[in-house]
Amino acid sequence: MQKKRLYFSISLQVIVLVAVLLIIPLCIAGVFFYTSTTANLHKIEQENTLNVSISARKVLDGLGANLLDSVLTNAHWEANRKAVEDKDVTWLEENMNVSVGIIPNVHFLATADLAGNIISQKGDAAEFKDKLQVPAIYDRLKKADSFSGIVQTSKGMAIIAVSKITDEAGTAPAVGLLVFGRLLDQAALDKIKDTLHADIALLSEKNQLLSTSKDLDLNELKSALIGALKKANYLEYDSFQSTDSTSVTQVFTGFQGLDGNSVGLLAVDNPSKASGEVTNSLKKLSGIVGIILIALLVILTWLVRRRITVPITRLSSLLGEVANGSLRVQVSPAYLKRNDEVFTMADAVQKMVSQLSVLIEQINLTVQHVTVASKELYAGAIQTVQDANQIAASMEEMTGGAEILSQGAQESKLVKFNGIQA
Repeated sequence: MQKKRLYFSISLQVIVLVAVLLIIPLCIAGVFFYTSTTANLHKIEQENTLNVSISARKVLDGLGANLLDSVLTNAHWEANRKAVEDKDVTWLEENMNVSVGIIPNVHFLATADLAGNIISQKGDAAEFKDKLQVPAIYDRLKKADSFSGIVQTSKGMAIIAVSKITDEAGTAPAVGLLVFGRLLDQAALDKIKDTLHADIALLSEKNQLLSTSKDLDLNELKSALIGALKKANYLEYDSFQSTDSTSVTQVFTGFQGLDGNSVGLLAVDNPSKASGEVTNSLKKLSGIVGIILIALLVILTWLVRRRITVPITRLSSLLGEVANGSLRVQVSPAYLKRNDEVFTMADAVQKMVSQLSVLIEQINLTVQHVTVASKELYAGAIQTVQDANQIAASMEEMTGGAEILSQGAQESKLVKFNGIQA
């Protein structure tokens, strides 16, 4: 049993070839170009956002440094040292506690002895009210006489600056500790945003959130906070496009407290309109190129069908009619006017049909001649048969006459013989 052959039209073969040799490679190149370009843009934006995050932490450190300068000015003061040594609360309230409200961004203050017992305070921060309840302070005092850092207080996250109380030269024995505190509030973050030109958010381990952006997802921040508290060098990126096609890159990092451990999450939200526009332009360009390729494929398919497939199909149909015995077919004059392979095929078909017509006419004439000759031969054969029959009849008559003569002769001899005997 003969297997059925698979049929693939030339148009389909051309489409497949164009797709394999042109469109698919161009698409792969386009996808590679788009992904590599956007990846580079994302990498650049990530680096910029990470730099903003580093700058934000430096700004926070700078706030601590500024606060520490104020603390050192008051802690290295002999009169203050004397009041602490004498536990002169009245002097401290009149000369030190007034710093809250006079020195910008000092929200609470505490003066304590070296054992951590509070002598005087203002601001009512629970951790600095009766006794210093921040263990990290005692750990840091073992390494330095003055320092600053971030701590979690009952009033929220705060930057504190701590210094031992001594004289102006710093040579007199320390008699106590002076603590200035600045709460990290919305105003502080707004100033940082104005400085860095990027939205930032702080989420403490107590889930206190300060943010300059309403677009930050609290659940996403809490999820990142878990990683930031577990890993010292936590770093995570996220990217998306806002509704106005602006590319937004986010960086999540942990920030360290006074004890050097992570106490919260710092999130930086860095929008980039230029990057978003480039990405959108690449998408539009990819779409335009895709439409052009599809249009070219459609046009090429139409041309192949019109210029090659249709002529071959029609010539094949003509050959089918010839195979069925029809020699009155005519090749389209348009095909005979062309200057390509279609003309060669059409001309060959036309010549074949013409030669077959001439050959058939010659065969018809030969058949007619053979028919006439056969008829004449048949008539001659009939005449011969008739003549043979006549000859046979004449011979039969002659044979009968001879027999009669022979019988008469025998009878004469018999009469003569009988007469002699008589």
